[in-house]
Amino acid sequence: MAYAPPASSPAANAPAANDVSVPSVASLGFKHRPIDFEEELHFKFWNPIHYYKALNQHRMRVNLPNPGQFELLNKEVKGTMLTNYMFEGGRADLAKILSPNFQVMHTFQLGLPGQPSAFEFAGVYADENTMMHGKMDTEFNLQARMNYALSKKLQFKTQAQLMSADSQSMLQAESEYTG
Repeated sequence: MAYAPPASSPAANAPAANDVSVPSVASLGFKHRPIDFEEELHFKFWNPIHYYKALNQHRMRVNLPNPGQFELLNKEVKGTMLTNYMFEGGRADLAKILSPNFQVMHTFQLGLPGQPSAFEFAGVYADENTMMHGKMDTEFNLQARMNYALSKKLQFKTQAQLMSADSQSMLQAESEYTG
């Protein structure tokens, strides 16, 4: 089988010595055959795009909500550990809800003779777009946090810490876009 260029191309007037023989796939001995299950599995195993598509299809099937921020995972783990709640002495937490959006909390902690006793006051204000939380202890250390949602997808967050030791005071501000 000889290759013949179209009549409109300049190679159509070329001498016959330039004819190039291009073999077909069938003439080389290759036959079209269906891919069996093992070959298909091998192709999927080594193809990273297959994994991405499979995970994406699974995620769509399960239809789970957004799990939240990765940074908050550590907070969840700490909440399950008992080390934050183990101490010797006594502790009393009193909370009073003053309105649907505002509440205050008092924490009294009595230690053993070698450990200091402490008092902590905290206040929380929250509505649909704003959350403010602050607490102060007997050494006048202040910790405050504020989140403000500009929209469902855009949030501004600030954290402040004013400690009696100046080297530990800090202010952090960030914005978060969930898309």
